[in-house]
Amino acid sequence: MLHSVNKTGVRNSTSVSQFNRLVSKVGDIFRSRQHTSFVQKNVRRTADSIDGNGRNELEVDLSSRIAQNIENALKEAKRDTLGSCRLLIPCELSLQIAEDILGMSESEPCGLRGCLLYIHYEDKEKSCRMAQLKFGDRTIVPTFEMYLYLKRNNSSWFNLVPSRLLTRFGQDTVVISDGYKLSKKKLFRSLSAP
Repeated sequence: MLHSVNKTGVRNSTSVSQFNRLVSKVGDIFRSRQHTSFVQKNVRRTADSIDGNGRNELEVDLSSRIAQNIENALKEAKRDTLGSCRLLIPCELSLQIAEDILGMSESEPCGLRGCLLYIHYEDKEKSCRMAQLKFGDRTIVPTFEMYLYLKRNNSSWFNLVPSRLLTRFGQDTVVISDGYKLSKKKLFRSLSAP
């Protein structure tokens, strides 16, 4: 136990673990400002910097960067899992997923920096892990995992068109559904939990 004396001479006790957690949190905040390239030093939090959904410019920028990372990971992983298929993703799907990831990360100790995202693809014939994304600094140990399950859209208008019209240079087209499942698994228990 750490003991300190306040101005009135009364001793206060604080557990070492609470103090260490506080120091660790402060260190994480300062490290995140050094390592994160897209965090601006002077973020304006005025009424004109908030969009219609109550999000500030920084959150919108962060959501777009996460969405771009997801799209890039899907493009790279497509070759390994879907072969020569063309992958079509609904227009705002990656941005919607990014906003959900941000929302689910808010209550975590390291926030988004502690997130490890696994992207899965499910079809009638197969289910496979397409990609894995780590947000933030690679030296931070993940504190939670998220699992994103994308499904093929079997009810799209593509099924009404003959497949030979959709085949382009021997490539099939896979259309991802705009519905998805995103789940979170904590890797550590909090100290306050029984």
